[in-house]
Amino acid sequence: MERNTAERYLWALAYTLVKEQLYTLVSAHNDGTGLDEADAGGSSVLLLARERGRAVQVIRLAAAPDDARRTEQDMDAFRFVADRLRREWGRSRLEGLLLYIAPDGADACLARAVETENAKEPVPDLEIACAVADGNRGTWIGPRDVLRRMGLAPEGGAAMFRSVPQPPDAYREAIRTIETEREREIRQAFGYGRPFFVYLFAVLNVVLFACMEWFGSSTDAETLIRFGAKENGRILQGEGWRLLTAMFLHVGPVHLLVNTVALLYVGGVVERIFGHWRFLTVYTAAGVSGSAASFLFTPALSAGASGAIFGLMGALLYFGSRRPRLFLRTIGRGVLFYLFLNLLLGMVLPSVDHYGHLGGLVGGILVAGAVGLPGEIRRPARLVFAVGWGLLVAGALWLGGW
Repeated sequence: MERNTAERYLWALAYTLVKEQLYTLVSAHNDGTGLDEADAGGSSVLLLARERGRAVQVIRLAAAPDDARRTEQDMDAFRFVADRLRREWGRSRLEGLLLYIAPDGADACLARAVETENAKEPVPDLEIACAVADGNRGTWIGPRDVLRRMGLAPEGGAAMFRSVPQPPDAYREAIRTIETEREREIRQAFGYGRPFFVYLFAVLNVVLFACMEWFGSSTDAETLIRFGAKENGRILQGEGWRLLTAMFLHVGPVHLLVNTVALLYVGGVVERIFGHWRFLTVYTAAGVSGSAASFLFTPALSAGASGAIFGLMGALLYFGSRRPRLFLRTIGRGVLFYLFLNLLLGMVLPSVDHYGHLGGLVGGILVAGAVGLPGEIRRPARLVFAVGWGLLVAGALWLGGW
């Protein structure tokens, strides 16, 4: 009877973790390696996982064992399966939790076994903990910091055991529906347009670089000015087109390589989300706003796609503000880390035009809001974003004396 009740509760908890904590149900089986959905005693063993930065978090849900001595064996098996999952998901760290469901309460032997397992010396980058959901106490028995990190609040145990769970099949179907909807949402969000302008601009960068090397040198100031680099004196004389052309020129092969790789990496994602023409608008307008900020804050000769690329990251931040759960579940942490790293490098490296980067980033957010996501109406808000971008560029040029 207790195992049947535990079966219901572990499926109810799995449903909550999938729905609210964005876990994925990796498998439902008997030992972490097979495909059958019940162990010899008739209870499922569920394996759930989610990504968190460079770590993968894995939870194994199972009914409390009749023999507490089995805990060590379960931990060893779970450690092996979870580490294999970590490698499959390409993460460097593992945070795991073996959670037993005990609707009628955990006996003293099981509590001691759990405490013994948690007292063992942890393996670097492979942190595995053990806990019990105790139905009598209505709480979790285990390390609270680990439980919180894995998405299990201390009061969650009481709330879970106060409710009457549905049959397991109802939760299986609900989880299947959630994960199907998530897959559809990802395909829809990241499949609006196949990259086209990304490759076109990458080729254009290379062609112009080759032309500069042919007619002079990409590191020569006169050659850069002749091909359209941002040069404040020429802009003040009326050559405002340099605000646009500067983003297609690069100073030396390393500069070209870094920006082209970044364009392919970030731009491919943005063009898939926003589509061709929105991507074109964001990229060019962000490049112009980056050049305008550079014009205002520094008289130095400058060139490069960095401002436009920061604008693409700004567009991804706008996407994150509109679809936060999808953003964090897919590309969010990588985008935020990449953005932070590049902003930091821009601040500490003297040769980097960080004013152009910041201008491009802000401009990218504003232009992304102006063009909107596919299917997004919000006309008044889009108009505000468009006016904001116009004021940003016009203000920078006016303050710069143009």
